[in-house]
Amino acid sequence: MSSRKIPAATTAIVLAAVLTGCGNGGGTDEEQSEGGGGAEPQTLRMALGDPAASSVGVTADHFAEQVAERSDGSIEIENHPDGTLFGGDQNAAVNLLGNGTLDCTIISTSVYASFDPKMNAMSLPYLFDDDEQFSEYLQGEPGQELLDSLESEGIKGIQMLTRTPRHITNSVQAIEEPGDLDGITIRVPQNELWVDFFGSLGANPTPMDFTE
Repeated sequence: MSSRKIPAATTAIVLAAVLTGCGNGGGTDEEQSEGGGGAEPQTLRMALGDPAASSVGVTADHFAEQVAERSDGSIEIENHPDGTLFGGDQNAAVNLLGNGTLDCTIISTSVYASFDPKMNAMSLPYLFDDDEQFSEYLQGEPGQELLDSLESEGIKGIQMLTRTPRHITNSVQAIEEPGDLDGITIRVPQNELWVDFFGSLGANPTPMDFTE
């Protein structure tokens, strides 16, 4: 692989996460920034599949702090890491979010791809040249289109996030080129794209939930 393609590969493996939640009342942005005009205080539970100390967990804590500050304390976000609110089954989390059982969550777009294949758009290998191009895609019209597509599942997408790159780890040998994956059994998310991709490189991809 050329040096130009290496960052593209790591960027393609970065899983964008979508911060989503059910609708939560009206009011203009100005009214909401002033604390909701005396609205009844409420607590929303944020379901996370990642550990509290992970980049997603830290981001969720920051989000909770910002919500509390900008709502003058009228909205509290309680973060629940490690998949405790959906039994570690992230596909179930999407269903629970859509029917209102969960208030909000941060879930990888590769999970949403099980419901809408368009969510695989930013996961295609070698699609982006670098992190800057990837961020522009997420913050631009394509990213907004993907967020809007969640409404078909009864979910309101708030923002796209990038997370730390996905690395390949194994107990057999260093992976320095595609041929090094030949014959290696590797855990992948439950997403057909990743099964097909690693399978085409000669690996034996095994879909498993993150908690497993």
